[in-house]
Amino acid sequence: MKKWIAIVVATVLVMSLVFALPTFAGPGGDSSSTAANKIVAQGSTLQVYEEADKTDIRLCGVTGKFSDPTDLMIQFSAETALYTEVKAKGKDVVSGEVIDEASAKLEVWVTIDGTTVPVTNVSQREELPNGPVVFDYRLFGIETNIIAAWEEGDLVEEFIRLWIETRSAHTFNWVALNIGEYNDVGNDGIYEIEVWAEIDVETGAAENPSYAAVGPRVLIVEPCKMATGSNL
Repeated sequence: MKKWIAIVVATVLVMSLVFALPTFAGPGGDSSSTAANKIVAQGSTLQVYEEADKTDIRLCGVTGKFSDPTDLMIQFSAETALYTEVKAKGKDVVSGEVIDEASAKLEVWVTIDGTTVPVTNVSQREELPNGPVVFDYRLFGIETNIIAAWEEGDLVEEFIRLWIETRSAHTFNWVALNIGEYNDVGNDGIYEIEVWAEIDVETGAAENPSYAAVGPRVLIVEPCKMATGSNL
């Protein structure tokens, strides 16, 4: 009798673990779950690489079935890279100095059935972005008068000035309050959560172009229940 009880308990535990595990997709594919209110996730190692301005770059996405009302915790992490190069070449005919800049920026945002998920639902100034997040930004600059001094033999104080301005996140969490307020395209409780990116690059005088890249990344969507009337 004890043996049969042990077998039944073990079977129940195994089944509980199976149903509790999140749904994952294979490399490059979307994840989907037909069971309601389950964790869905997707990972990808397919590299995104851009040397020119480009928007609406789809990084990954999952599909899940969620009952209303349900809130979603959306977590996205990515390995990113930027390249900027500057070059001291020639001189300004007025100042006699050389100034060159190069920049690269990667912004990321999340949509649910095409609607952008805001970072906060609290009213703020309209000019502030509320959705896209800067995952990586770099401005690299150089300024020097050495070239002019060498060419003209001027007895001036020579200098080289370099500057780098950076900003990065690499991991960010969004919370979608009340999934029922988002557009359910199929009216079936199934929602598509997608991660998008925009890349802005500016190449200076250097031969090599600036670029931004996104490498391995993971998207995890977890249903949760925030307190009634919660604000972010």
